[in-house]
Amino acid sequence: MQVNSVEHLLHQAFSLLVTPSGIILWSFVGATVGWRLLRIRWKAAGILLLGGLLTLASYLMFLGGWWIPLVPPLLALGGSGVAITAYIAYTESEDKQAVMHLLGQHVSPKIAQAIWRDRNQLLKDGQLAGQKLIATVLFTDLKGFTTITEQTDPETLMVWLNDYMNLMAQSVLDQDGVLDKFIGDAVMAVFGIPIPSTTEAEIANDAIAAVSCALDMGAKLQQLNQEWHKQGLPTVAMRVGIATGTVVTGSLGSRQRLNYTTIGDTVNIAARLESYDKSLDGGTCRILISEETYHHIEDKFPTQFIGTVQLKGREQPLKIYQIPFKNTTSYYPTGLGYGTTNAT
Repeated sequence: MQVNSVEHLLHQAFSLLVTPSGIILWSFVGATVGWRLLRIRWKAAGILLLGGLLTLASYLMFLGGWWIPLVPPLLALGGSGVAITAYIAYTESEDKQAVMHLLGQHVSPKIAQAIWRDRNQLLKDGQLAGQKLIATVLFTDLKGFTTITEQTDPETLMVWLNDYMNLMAQSVLDQDGVLDKFIGDAVMAVFGIPIPSTTEAEIANDAIAAVSCALDMGAKLQQLNQEWHKQGLPTVAMRVGIATGTVVTGSLGSRQRLNYTTIGDTVNIAARLESYDKSLDGGTCRILISEETYHHIEDKFPTQFIGTVQLKGREQPLKIYQIPFKNTTSYYPTGLGYGTTNAT
């Protein structure tokens, strides 16, 4: 008698799961699995596991003499799971397009992959949310570019400038920097964004990457000058300013034109270092760095103390240093064949 009562109760309970209300319940279960489990393989495994349990329960009921429709709940479970997974895939595709639209060719594949990995923390309403972090900013400019523009026809000038920009951009990407913008002949790049560097070692690595990038830019410009000289085109020198400190990064602009950019006092310092005392010679590539950057790279590169100066637009004086540029095409931090000779 008790066995029959238990079987009857199980039958009644299971029957409820194939009623319209039960179908809705199975749809909810499938949608929950598709929504909560992050990876596609886990979503599929969850749906298959629940489907298997449902099939097993139906089979056991059949052995007990009860026939329960199996197809409707299975379709509800699987259909809702597939539907919610497809929806998530669609929204993720839109988010990825938003990221790529913002960054375009401004980051290396390694950084792009890291951004997509951490998209849930970085993206907000289809934009890269503002962040306050510590990064190293690099500014470059060509010496005597105005004179060159006056003496060169526009078509030749654009080809000449694009040759330069292509190589400078590649130097930034090779060091996992972010190309913030091109301003005429100037380049702005940032190291340590948008994935924040949180430890001293990581911040130091960003500074080392920026200086390595500047030296590589100088080496590439030397090669370009040799080619330009053979072609009868203008040769040129460049100035670089590098500063490490707090910046703010994020999407800036309007809905029609949105850019990912970096702002803050550190950006201003890097720009002022680039333009500081244009009579100060540095050969093909003059590199000036801030005191903060110096503290992170002093054991890795040769440096020369320039002085404590008052940069334009700043109230507080700043110690600045120069990274000597040698006439060679290869530059390495200390320990990789490039010695240190500090002059203070």
